[in-house]
Amino acid sequence: MTYRTLSFMVWRSAVGAIVVAAVAAAPVRAQDADGAGLFRAYCAPCHGPDARGDGPVAPAMRRPPPDLTFLARANGGTFPMARIRRIVEGREVSSHGTREMPVWGDVFMAAREGGRANVSQRIDAILGHLASLQRREAQ
Repeated sequence: MTYRTLSFMVWRSAVGAIVVAAVAAAPVRAQDADGAGLFRAYCAPCHGPDARGDGPVAPAMRRPPPDLTFLARANGGTFPMARIRRIVEGREVSSHGTREMPVWGDVFMAAREGGRANVSQRIDAILGHLASLQRREAQ
């Protein structure tokens, strides 16, 4: 392994740790169940504000975040709500390889405000927003 490779790996790990720590420290409030706002706060750093995989942290990741706006098209025109929920909650890791994406169910639960119902409500809001961003054709 070269010094340059090692330096990049350390930098990428540091950036990832900072993002996860900042997000985990963010207060979880019931009024925050706005899908667009939650997506901006928790998902956009990697996936980008429009969910196209171009967030500011994306270049530091080993595997680029996917464009999430074609999930419905790749699933016969139906947004795969249950599958995406499992990914966000951390129950379906295979799609992320080594799991660079934080397990948001755990992060939201660690905040301990509102319990499991609030965690579910927040994830539902994020998924609803993501479903609204689906594109039908390549742009």
